[in-house]
Amino acid sequence: MADHFCIMEALDELPNEPSKDDLIYVLNSVIRQAPSLGRELEWLRYPRNGVTEEAKSYWREYYSEKFQGASGAAASFAGCLDKELKLVDKCRKDGDMENAFAVTVMALAEFLGTLSLVNQPAMKKAYFLINYLKNDFKYFKREEDKERAFNLVFDRCARVHAYGNDIQYILISDVLLPLCPNEMCKLMLENRVDEIEDESKKQELMRKLIERFYGIEELQKYEEGTLNLLENFPDKMIKCAIKRGNYNQALKFCSEFEYDWDIDPMPYLVEISEKTPDISQKKDILKYLAIKDSDYYENFKSLHTPEEWKECIKIILGGSKENALYQLVINDESVRDKLGSICEDEPFLALKLYNKIPRSQRERVALLFVDHIRKNAEMASTRKELKEVCDMIRMYRGVFSKDNRAIKQELMNSYKSNRMFVDELRKVN
Repeated sequence: MADHFCIMEALDELPNEPSKDDLIYVLNSVIRQAPSLGRELEWLRYPRNGVTEEAKSYWREYYSEKFQGASGAAASFAGCLDKELKLVDKCRKDGDMENAFAVTVMALAEFLGTLSLVNQPAMKKAYFLINYLKNDFKYFKREEDKERAFNLVFDRCARVHAYGNDIQYILISDVLLPLCPNEMCKLMLENRVDEIEDESKKQELMRKLIERFYGIEELQKYEEGTLNLLENFPDKMIKCAIKRGNYNQALKFCSEFEYDWDIDPMPYLVEISEKTPDISQKKDILKYLAIKDSDYYENFKSLHTPEEWKECIKIILGGSKENALYQLVINDESVRDKLGSICEDEPFLALKLYNKIPRSQRERVALLFVDHIRKNAEMASTRKELKEVCDMIRMYRGVFSKDNRAIKQELMNSYKSNRMFVDELRKVN
């Protein structure tokens, strides 16, 4: 039941038209709050062909027994690990290394998440899982496959805070550290090691990490207290993502670190906007930059074709006057010359923009708004819609400073058989 409420709360956070990133955010929220659901959802992510049904059935059996009592669950857990080891052996003999690796990670993740149920037989089998991971890493040849395998182990087994557990320490020391495939993974590992609460294990892992990636001289500096690997950590992560051309990841880091580390993301966003080949992404970044700094307004504007810019103006001017981008657009001389044309497409904008429209265009815009009233009157059928037409007539007088009696009388004559409409029109001053 708690898992059900967890999902409902996460879904409530979704906008009406969720993007892929919104859905990923909700999935991550569910995983954080309901680990059992997270383990099930993990199969949607890795490997590409999915883990065998045989592996899943073992763990369903374990989950069903898990809540029957600690002793029964511990026995079931050890039994599941034993079955998993056999299944891993079978996958490896069949040359199905992706499934072998994924099953091993899944079993180890369950072990780390269920320390209270672990008994000695299960502990021994967990060491076998570590050795499997160590050996099986070599089957991933391509850089992207190595990184994917590393990230799976890191996310499911190293990121969880299983305090006081030697298995996790060994996992980081013997698997992730020596097999770390690239700079980004190294930085993630540095940050994770720094979070370890056991100070002696933290120091030992940090020494191994520095010796592995930085050499003896840097290790001596660390021992002397003059080297801090986490110094400028956000800067290193963002720059590494940019260097790798992973601009989505760089943007994600900018967003996270702005709040978690209180960094200024502007310099990184400028660099990403210059380097990303994705025009849509470039527009989004420059729009944000223009809101923060008007110097980027012309750059943002230049990315649009004339038709795209016209549509963009409509959206911006239809928003809040307090928005910095609204002020930039409304004070843009080239835009003010087009306001009459824009109001022709979006008559309701005339109510907001009338005083900004060049005087030579105002009469035409006022006439266009009268046409807009006529069209809405023609389509109105319910009392609510008829009242809205009458509100437009009031606005016409208030905003345009025009006598509204002519249009009022015209509609009363045209719709004299519609008593409901005539009744509402009589209330218009």
